[in-house]
Amino acid sequence: MSLPPIQDLTGDNVRRLVAESARELQDLEYKRDLPGNKDADKREFLADVSSLANSAGGYILFGMESRNGSATSARGLRQYRADADRLRLEEILRSGLDPRIQQIQFKELEGFPEGPVLALWTPVSFARPHLITFQDWSRFYARGVAGKFIMDVRQIRDAFVATSTLRERLEAIRDQRWIAARTLDIGVGFPDLLVQLIPYVSIDGAERVQPRLYEENLRLLRTPVGRATNSRYTSNGYAFYSVRQDGDRGGSSRNYALGFRSGMVEYGALDRSLRRVADGHERLGAVAIENRVIEVITNYQLLLARVGVAPPFGVLVTVMAGMGAVLDEGTPDPIPARIGEAFLRLPLCELTHAASDPRTSLRPAFDVLWQAAGWPGSPSYDSSGRWVRR
Repeated sequence: MSLPPIQDLTGDNVRRLVAESARELQDLEYKRDLPGNKDADKREFLADVSSLANSAGGYILFGMESRNGSATSARGLRQYRADADRLRLEEILRSGLDPRIQQIQFKELEGFPEGPVLALWTPVSFARPHLITFQDWSRFYARGVAGKFIMDVRQIRDAFVATSTLRERLEAIRDQRWIAARTLDIGVGFPDLLVQLIPYVSIDGAERVQPRLYEENLRLLRTPVGRATNSRYTSNGYAFYSVRQDGDRGGSSRNYALGFRSGMVEYGALDRSLRRVADGHERLGAVAIENRVIEVITNYQLLLARVGVAPPFGVLVTVMAGMGAVLDEGTPDPIPARIGEAFLRLPLCELTHAASDPRTSLRPAFDVLWQAAGWPGSPSYDSSGRWVRR
């Protein structure tokens, strides 16, 4: 029995596992209790989670009883403390693995005799392999149908090669498209902001989306700003672009969106609300950039779902900063530092499933945007990584 995405997971799914005596699989493991505070318990927990991330992803269900790998009952967790227990598990994962696994999710499922069943969902990671660094243990784990195992030298090497190749191809797409943007006949030139949502299945370049599907879903493809608009078929797929006159700042803002036959979607903007000159300084609107990226990616997630392209997706964000630019947050307070790079190639972020929240997934990119100007990270997040800005 396969389980639904975590946002759709319910107690009924768990009860069905018990009714069918469902066996543990490569992507499913049962645990009676949460890990304890002993070092051995923490190592076991890190091995369980990293083995899933280094393989096919999947669930760990806490509060389940099993025999020989088959579910026998779902009693739930005794004395479960939702916030405290989840924060403890998150901290073990945050400090015990390198690199960190993005987008691990928890969900409490109520309606069981002794308390909730806690579901932990781990995505298949495209930053694998993840090393257990807790107490310098230095182990790589993977998972098969018979459970987790320590990866051998060949398996570790193959995992590194696969990840390296994927990242290199994504970065090559970023570079090619950044250069290509200035040759588009919609007058953008080098954009202030370039956002690319790249389905990993699209990297081979094969046609997966007929351009007419983008036209039929134009509401989701269209750019977030602009009044004078146009759209048309192109050799790559389908394009939408807009122009807005910025009377208060002078000049105009130009935005475009391209839906590619491969399934990739790209947004570019030459926009004075994102980057402007004031008092002799280049100023980047970091909050405006965060808002624009989140709006674009949210729309494009829905768009790709409509045209039948499934996650995982890579997200690449590139910002033309200008040497010596500062972050413009509408305050006279001193800015910590000037940006020392003309272009900010923000790190690759991943959306591993259809319901991935871009605000959570994009934190590594947004942190780097702010850090480039001397800030410790994006103020849109609290210390635990939760989005707090409204």
